[in-house]
Amino acid sequence: MVLSGGLVWMARSGDPRADVQPISAQVQEADPAIARANFADKHYDRAIVDLQRTLDEGRKSLDPETVRVLEENLTAIDRAIEQCRRALDTDPSNVYLNTHLAEARQRKLLLLRRATALATRGT
Repeated sequence: MVLSGGLVWMARSGDPRADVQPISAQVQEADPAIARANFADKHYDRAIVDLQRTLDEGRKSLDPETVRVLEENLTAIDRAIEQCRRALDTDPSNVYLNTHLAEARQRKLLLLRRATALATRGT
């Protein structure tokens, strides 16, 4: 087994010159009926919408520099989420990508919760 660029590669036989491929490809070969990952999570999406709305309503109570930093961080997290989703379109069983996507979504929720708490403190 060899780690390369975030993928785990495994030889198909004991011969080191044997054909190798990502484990995710082996899993799909073993069971071609494996469904693509579904990234829609209605609870996550609803929480994001609610937090974003609350933050937007309380935005004027925040320092403009704080708002700028929040927006930059949310943009970076959204970009990471989108990149993970695109990568997972081609390699849906990649453990690293799935973990990274889950962590990025958690970071977004945490950031929005903290920002919302700041924005609504005085209201």
